[in-house]
Amino acid sequence: MTTELVTLLGDTLLSGSEAIKTADALKGKASILLYFSAHWCPPCRGFTPVLGESYKEYKASGGNEAEVVFVSRDRDLTAFKDYFVEMPWLALPFENNQDLLQGLGKKFDVKGIPCLVALGPDGKQLFEGDSVDPRSLVAQHKGAAFPMTLAHVKQLKAELENKAKQSLKEFRSIFPPLCTKTGEEKSFGELLDSHDHLVLVLGDGDASDRTYQTLTKVETGVSSLPGGSKRLAVIYLGWSLYNESCNHADFKDKFYTARESASDLTEDFKKALGLLCGGEVSAPHALVLACDENGVPTIVTSAPGCQTICKTGSEGYPWSKERMAELEVAKEARISDLKKKQTNLQFLKGPGREGLCSNSGIEVKVDSLAAGESDAVVGLYFSAHWCQPCRGFTPVLAQCHKDLQAAGKTFEVVFLSSDKDEEAFKEYFAEMPWLAVPFEERSLKEDLSNLFEVQGIPTLVLLKPDGTVLAKNGREAISLGAEYFPWGPDEMACGTAVAEQKAAEKLKAAIKAEATAVEEQTAKGVPVVKRLRGKPGVSFEHDVATKTVMLKSFPTLGAPELLVKSGTLYYEIEILESEGIPQCGFAGIGFDTSDDYSGDGVGDDTKSWGFDGVRGARWNGGSAEWPCSWKTGDIIGFAANIDLGKIAISKNGSWTDSPNGLVFKNPQIKEGVYPAFTGSGYNLRYNLDGDKHGPFAHAPPPSHVW
Repeated sequence: MTTELVTLLGDTLLSGSEAIKTADALKGKASILLYFSAHWCPPCRGFTPVLGESYKEYKASGGNEAEVVFVSRDRDLTAFKDYFVEMPWLALPFENNQDLLQGLGKKFDVKGIPCLVALGPDGKQLFEGDSVDPRSLVAQHKGAAFPMTLAHVKQLKAELENKAKQSLKEFRSIFPPLCTKTGEEKSFGELLDSHDHLVLVLGDGDASDRTYQTLTKVETGVSSLPGGSKRLAVIYLGWSLYNESCNHADFKDKFYTARESASDLTEDFKKALGLLCGGEVSAPHALVLACDENGVPTIVTSAPGCQTICKTGSEGYPWSKERMAELEVAKEARISDLKKKQTNLQFLKGPGREGLCSNSGIEVKVDSLAAGESDAVVGLYFSAHWCQPCRGFTPVLAQCHKDLQAAGKTFEVVFLSSDKDEEAFKEYFAEMPWLAVPFEERSLKEDLSNLFEVQGIPTLVLLKPDGTVLAKNGREAISLGAEYFPWGPDEMACGTAVAEQKAAEKLKAAIKAEATAVEEQTAKGVPVVKRLRGKPGVSFEHDVATKTVMLKSFPTLGAPELLVKSGTLYYEIEILESEGIPQCGFAGIGFDTSDDYSGDGVGDDTKSWGFDGVRGARWNGGSAEWPCSWKTGDIIGFAANIDLGKIAISKNGSWTDSPNGLVFKNPQIKEGVYPAFTGSGYNLRYNLDGDKHGPFAHAPPPSHVW
């Protein structure tokens, strides 16, 4: 049934540099794996070799039922070619084929890369939803993951379950000795026999991760249930370290722990744990175990990231599929009940509570809000102190609230906190001039979030006093201003029209200001720095007189008229503010320009080369590790030797202190480059010419650097 595949993928595929007919290439295949990937993506570059070796292993064993087809997310043809040459399978043509490449991603709802989508010969997905992750199958089974048909995956699952059952039978004998919080020795068997359930936490040693604090609270919560002291015990096992500062020993006074360190856990034991977790373990990971009538451990649930446990807390105990289903039914019932209580805002009341909190300490009755005039507005504000966009929007909302109250308008806001704890809630709420649902009523906040389909924070839902929804995106109304209160359809239409007119005028003024800056630099005879990517007027500020640039929302600025096609080009930047994200270096011929936000900066494509002293990365067609740190006051020197096709970098004049010095060598550099810099929340001063911009702070690279 290759007709459907030809319709889906087009008439031709690439095998190396050769074009072949799709119908011929995929004839008789039981499964086709679409591999969405890109050279610029570090996780992709990590997974591609794994997939490649697995594919070769499968083919070497005589397998011929499956084929892989590369669906490129690269940014240009050169990057595609450089990446595809590493691959032993087929690919969709890249050139003049972007509609198909992008369309496949949308059709199969590809949200991130690398991603494998398994298709049958009819062109339909073999595995719908999250039931099977082909990428995880490859990581776990390597070549044995193929051909990845429904029958084969079912067989793999059965084999894995049998191996897991066997491991569980041996678990008592292979489990390492444990220590209590006070240092006494306990065996796994003793804990299993004396508790209803055990939670094995495969940890990463990061004591700052709130996951572990939540697990402690959950254990305490379960202990408070009837018979709680014998219900649950949590065992921490050091699986890996999140970073060098992490330490498994930090958990000895919080949970039962293995007497040995992580490095002492035997390979057989770790292999057994891996089997029980489904083969791939990324710490933290939780396994909830019970005991059958024969004393053999059984798996209640496997929870990557411990999310199932942390999300449902002690209420979800023991976190089985049955318990999760019960909670879902209960949640749907609560939301249905809330919908009924939406009338006159009755859903803001809680058990034994008729009113809402205020910073004055006076309880404000919900019924008093519902009794407001027909033009009154009540906003439900979903927000949290840890959320940076929330902290940016809260003062704007507070000013609008203040202006409307001063004008005698009735606008009240009710804060529904997503803070991690009550202390953070209190600190954040103290800044707010409105009301709040008590922090301890977590389920009400979650149910209201579900009722109004809140996908992220900050979210402001605007209601009339009778509970009718005015707008689920109240932030848009606030952005128009208090003058358009109560933000009904007519007011919103008028406000939107005025906002669009103001935006057009601002854009026109910004473009004129940019043109003036170019004229000013041209008149002075200095290198012209101008915007190459990003929105005019909002993405950056440029002071020509002081040669300073404030990079706001990831624009790219550069001096394309300074393009050098031979010899050496050298320039410097001074770091004025080291927060945010920089990507500074050189752009070459063919570097794309745009009047809108693109999300791509210097080095994100193959026609530019960038350096990032915040994230410690170098960029060309994607990022690679480059462990250098820039701070305020540092002078960074960039040099390109066009004749040799090389780029070098210095920090405060040093070309030899690692990782400075020669970094890039690429034939494309020989075509010519010019200075370019991208950033977000990053401020710098540039010097592109040691004569016209004033003397350089440091010397260009000596000859031995090249």
